Amino acid sequence: MSNLERVIYRSRATLLPDAEVIGGAIDDIAEAARANNARDAITGVLVYSDGVFMQVLEGRPPALDATLARIGKDRRHKDLHVLRRETVSGRMFPDTPLAFVSSAMVREATMGSGRGISMDIGRLPTEIFAPLLRTLLTTPSVPNVTGMLRRA
Repeated sequence: MSNLERVIYRSRATLLPDAEVIGGAIDDIAEAARANNARDAITGVLVYSDGVFMQVLEGRPPALDATLARIGKDRRHKDLHVLRRETVSGRMFPDTPLAFVSSAMVREATMGSGRGISMDIGRLPTEIFAPLLRTLLTTPSVPNVTGMLRRA
């Protein structure tokens, strides 16, 4: 039996709807999360779109519980909901303490160009969310990747 789990959660951002504020906050979140996740053997991917965070986290259950508790106390998040939690045999993001994938990249992969179209990432089926992000991170031929992906 595996002692590894994958969690997908959604939370609403408390950030001001200003691109500079949001970008700075995401950079701050990513920097702290990468350090915490590396220390706790957590891997995953974060997506932000129109006031919503969605994230895939992978790790041992106690470390995941501590990470979710830390996120739940973070004043930049509210209404945190675990959408899916499951035992897994291996990681989808083994070398990624935290990657950030832009909503534009997700929108393009699911809707085509869709420029200027808002996308509710919280409505993506959880069973395809992690595999979609893995594909986006591991497929170098995805168009317009430059500037949309932040990695450790």
